[in-house]
Order: sequence, then C-alpha cells, then structure tokens
Amino acid sequence: MLFELFGEISTVTGEKSPVGQGKSKKTTDISKENVRKLVMAGYDFVINGIKKCLLLN
Repeated sequence: MLFELFGEISTVTGEKSPVGQGKSKKTTDISKENVRKLVMAGYDFVINGIKKCLLLN
C-alpha cells in the first residue's frame, strides 16, 4: 500500500519518488537491510509529501 502512494504523492508535490516505479517489486536484494531501506525511504517520502501538501493549502 505504501508504494502505491508514491505516484500520488509525486503528482501532488512534484517531487520524484525515492523508489522508481516497479523498483521495489523488481529488486533481487531481499535482505532485511535493503527492505528496511526501501520502506524507510518510502515512509519519509510520504510523510514529507503530506507535510508539503498541508503547507500548500
């Protein structure tokens, strides 16, 4: 669900997603550290995007 928000947040804020489209599904590195990195980058991106949207309104 988190990764589905990337496109919407990118559209609204004009910011580029930290994870390219489909990158999370195509990755072969499924180590705990890489998954954690992808998820944390996603959370930060979505949270900052929501904050930016709130400031724009």
